[in-house]
Amino acid sequence: MLVTIILGVSLLAGMASAAKVSFTDVRVNGPGAEAKVQFMLDEAPEGFSGYAVNLTFNPSVAKVKNVEFPPWAILKVANGVGEGNELRIRAVDLKKSVQPGAKNIELATITFEGQKKGSTYLHLSRDQFDDDKGNPIPHTLVDGSFTVGDAPVATYKPSPEPTLPAPTTLASTLAGATPPGPARKVTYSATSTVVPVIGIIMGIVMISGGGYLRRR
Repeated sequence: MLVTIILGVSLLAGMASAAKVSFTDVRVNGPGAEAKVQFMLDEAPEGFSGYAVNLTFNPSVAKVKNVEFPPWAILKVANGVGEGNELRIRAVDLKKSVQPGAKNIELATITFEGQKKGSTYLHLSRDQFDDDKGNPIPHTLVDGSFTVGDAPVATYKPSPEPTLPAPTTLASTLAGATPPGPARKVTYSATSTVVPVIGIIMGIVMISGGGYLRRR
């Protein structure tokens, strides 16, 4: 019982100390309108050396127009600007500008343009956040949204896991196989193969014999 309580307290403490990575929810008036969405890390108790993350969205509703990185990001990459439904962003703090204990750290500011009336989630995945020692920063991801017009706000719904077929074994395969019909007796007739061959041989012998007799 005591062990269970200790584990529970430790788990709660770990959850309480996890940093939060999030997007702001944004709404624009209609297609063609633009808005900037902030990407934030709420705290870095052990400092911050950099991150990498994927952002997915519905390209029929929103389009990424630009990605701005904060001054601390010496090395930075943004793949997917202006195309597709996925943005991959990475940044590294080479000068250790983000000190241990920093709060409300700007990771990037992304400009979206509305494409049509509707709403799309801004879903975060494939993420990595490291502290100044290169250790992973415990964190939780909080998705955002981008809405065009008065459409209801969309939320991310993970795709269901594909149902894999049950593993097959020889026994199960045989059990499900169609039972074979009664065995058929197969016979082979020599009439069509042996007789012609014998006839050919006898013809050759007779021709050869006739020639031999004529020579005699």
